[in-house]
Amino acid sequence: MASAKTKSAAAASASTKPEKAPKNASAKSVKPAPEKAKAHKAEKGKGGSGKPGVVARLKEYLAGVRQETKRVVWPSRDEMGKYSVAVVAMLIFFGVLIYLADTIIVPLLVAFSGLRG
Repeated sequence: MASAKTKSAAAASASTKPEKAPKNASAKSVKPAPEKAKAHKAEKGKGGSGKPGVVARLKEYLAGVRQETKRVVWPSRDEMGKYSVAVVAMLIFFGVLIYLADTIIVPLLVAFSGLRG
């Protein structure tokens, strides 16, 4: 009599079907394009950590900042004056609003709590 292990191994080998390889896959490994290989080597840097050094990253960042400042639409002198007046007016408005709220709320709190501020 055959043991249980032999029967299960024989059944497993009989039931498994060989898997078909994809039609597009080849037996040889695909090498990266020369451009990609060069870019990959350039990305590695000195330490082999995969990212460039601090100086290179700083130069790249500053170059990006310079490009973005060229894209900015700066306001004209007249627009800047109007915006400045609007900001100062809003600061005065909210300053007065907070002052009034403070002068009204503090006496109410003192009257309610009985404490002197």
